[in-house]
Amino acid sequence: MKSLKILIILVLSLVLISCIYKNPKQIRKQNSITSNQQAESTAMTKQDSQLFKFYLVHSFTEILEKDISGVNFYNRETMVLVEDKIFFIKPDFGHTIISCGLNGENGRIFYCINNSGYLWRLKYYESFLYFIVQNEGLYKISTDGSNIQKLVEGNVQDYFINDQIIYYSVYNKYESTESFELKYLNVESNEIKEIDKLSIGNELLKVGGYLIGIYNHDFIYTKRDQNYKRSYFAYKEGQITPFSYKDGQQIEIEMAKKNLRPLDLESSEVRHVDGKSLTIEYNEPNPNTLFLTNNNTKKKIAEVKGDYVYCFNNQIYILDKESNIEHLVFNE
Repeated sequence: MKSLKILIILVLSLVLISCIYKNPKQIRKQNSITSNQQAESTAMTKQDSQLFKFYLVHSFTEILEKDISGVNFYNRETMVLVEDKIFFIKPDFGHTIISCGLNGENGRIFYCINNSGYLWRLKYYESFLYFIVQNEGLYKISTDGSNIQKLVEGNVQDYFINDQIIYYSVYNKYESTESFELKYLNVESNEIKEIDKLSIGNELLKVGGYLIGIYNHDFIYTKRDQNYKRSYFAYKEGQITPFSYKDGQQIEIEMAKKNLRPLDLESSEVRHVDGKSLTIEYNEPNPNTLFLTNNNTKKKIAEVKGDYVYCFNNQIYILDKESNIEHLVFNE
């Protein structure tokens, strides 16, 4: 009987010892999982924080905010201002739209595509963002991220929105012909109608025209002939009216004064507005220099890292190739 008691005590002791050695292992394993989860969480937080960086850049003391009023500017249609938010296409071949506050706060991924194309021509109109997906078409999405819709199928190049009409240019390639066309979409009826051919030939985008926008309820656009001569046209209610080069330039200038016709390096012939323009001098690896040109004068505004220039309410935002934003602060 005594030997039995001793045997039971030994068995219980072995079980207790086993538990003592087993629990620390379980605790270490649990701690390891917790550490991994924390590491993953930290990595995600770090990744989110690297969506972009926001910098305040002070202008040189001789440049005031009022000096840039009415200037023309480089605008690659990558960034828009919507009330107290900025939306911009991340320059990673244009796969992602980022949103943030006016001072860079609350940055998040707003929309992302996972195909080989890219996003471009980002615009805002009546509670919706509009953009082109390369070779796919024209889309719109509400500013809360819902209700995404494809409006136009095809290789859309540019577009303007007025009331319920979207005017757009599209490149079409058929079996034996190519064309660069101006069309419109009636959003209410979904009717699509061809307005004009901007060019037909082998060098479509080189000899083709470009879209200017709405002026006095007319839609203004241009065409080039085979000799690269520019002509201006107005479209309204099914009627196309040509007008002189001089008048066309004056319309572009008037629209550019209101920042309705920003400088487009790919097409626009407007280079200055009342002699004023924003230009960048590239100084890699040193900072780039942002200039205000005014007739025959050229003044430094600030040293910046980026080269995508946007002008909202006489404030300048600059986006670089890593999606960082520089907000120019004037000394007033």
